[in-house]
Amino acid sequence: MSRRLAVLALAAMLSACGDDSSTVPIADGGADAAVDMPAPRPDATFEATEGGYLVFHRVQTPDSRSMFATLVPNLVQGDLDPRAALELSGVSRARVFGDKIYTFDGETGVCTRWNVGPDLEIAPDVLADGEAAELSFAGLGVSRFTDLILFASEERAFLIDTIFQDLVIEWNPTTMLITGSGDAGLRRDDLDTNAGRFTRVGERFFIPVSWTSFSGGFEATAAVAVLDLADADGLTLLEDPRCAATSDLFLVDGRVHAVQDNVGGLATIALPEGEGPPPPCVLRLDEAGAAFDPSYLVDLRALTGFPHVSGAVSLGDGTFVTHVYTSDIDPRGLSLFDVLGNALWQRAIVDLRAETATLEPELAPAGISAVGWVVDGSYLVPRADADGTGSTLYALTPGGPFELLSVPGEFFRVERLR
Repeated sequence: MSRRLAVLALAAMLSACGDDSSTVPIADGGADAAVDMPAPRPDATFEATEGGYLVFHRVQTPDSRSMFATLVPNLVQGDLDPRAALELSGVSRARVFGDKIYTFDGETGVCTRWNVGPDLEIAPDVLADGEAAELSFAGLGVSRFTDLILFASEERAFLIDTIFQDLVIEWNPTTMLITGSGDAGLRRDDLDTNAGRFTRVGERFFIPVSWTSFSGGFEATAAVAVLDLADADGLTLLEDPRCAATSDLFLVDGRVHAVQDNVGGLATIALPEGEGPPPPCVLRLDEAGAAFDPSYLVDLRALTGFPHVSGAVSLGDGTFVTHVYTSDIDPRGLSLFDVLGNALWQRAIVDLRAETATLEPELAPAGISAVGWVVDGSYLVPRADADGTGSTLYALTPGGPFELLSVPGEFFRVERLR
C-alpha cells in the first residue's frame, strides 16, 4: 500500500468507526462518505527497509530539562534507552536533512552536524578543511531553538528566532556558515510570537503565526507568514480578522489551508463568557498564495460540536486530526498548564470534503501538547503514562491502534531518517 493510500485508509477507518465514535455533520447537512474498509497494513511493524527513524524526546524534572535524539532501525523496540542518545540541554531541537542529523543545543546556541553510519551509529561530521561541522548562533543572540528551522536546499537553510528577537537568519548546511540575517517583522508589543507546522509550496515557505502571553493577552487575528526564497531578507505577513490564533497549515488541492483555534496558547479561555475572538475555523489562501480567500471559511465549532479546538495534522485528501475540548469542566476556571497537559481533550478527524467530524476515543485522553505526526503513511500519536514519567507511541492503522516504542518523558518529534 502506498503512503498516500495508507493515510487515506486511516481517514476512512476513522470516519467509519462504529458505536465508539460520534459523527457530527456541519449545520448545512453534510453526510458521511461511503467507504470500503481496507485490509490491515502488511508493514504494521514499522521496520524500515532502509535508513531508520529519529526519535526526539524530552525528560523534565523540577530542577532540569534534557532533550534526547536517538536513531532506531524501527519503531517497535520497546523502551528507548536515553543513554544511547545524543543529549541536548535547554530548549533544543534535532532535525533530519538529507543523510545527516542536525542538532541545535539551546544552552550553547550551537548547531552540530552528525554523520549516520550503516548501523545507525552517530559520529560528529567534519567540514572540507577537517574542522568540526558546527555553527554557533550565539553571536546573534540565539539561546533557544523552536520548530522554525527551515531547510531549503543543501546550500540554504533558515532559522527564525521569535523567542527573544525578531530575526530571520540564513545559513549554509554544507559549509556551516551564516550567510545573512534580517528582521522577521513578526513582533507584537508585550506578546510572544508562536508558530506551528509550516508547509512549503515551490519556492515559498508558509508559516502559521499567533501572538499570546502567559498573562492572558492575545492578538485576535489569523496570520500566515511567508518566506520567499527569491527575497528572503524578511517575511510577508498575511492576516484575516475572521478567525484567531493560527496553529497549523496543510495543503488541499495545492492550496494552503490554515487551522485557526481559539485556544492558541490558551490565552482566550481565561476571558469572561461572551468575550473573545471568533470561533475556531479553517481558512485558506487564494490560488496565488498571496492573501486569504474571503469566500472560504469552515466553522470548526459547528462542525465538531465543541467550542475549543487545537492543532492539526494533515492526513491528506482534505482530512486532518485535531484536538477538541470535550470536558464539562469550564476551561476558564483552569490554569494554563492544567489545560495544556490534562486529559480534557479528545482527538477527532475532520473531513473538509465530506463536511464531517468524527471523535476517535481509543487514544483519549490527549493533552494538546502532542498532536502527532504522519510517518510512513500512518498517523503516529504519543500518549503519556498515567504517572506522567513516560510516553508510548501508537500508530492508528487500518487494522486498529498499534503500540510502538516507549520513552522516558515526552515525545517531541518522530521522523524518517532516509
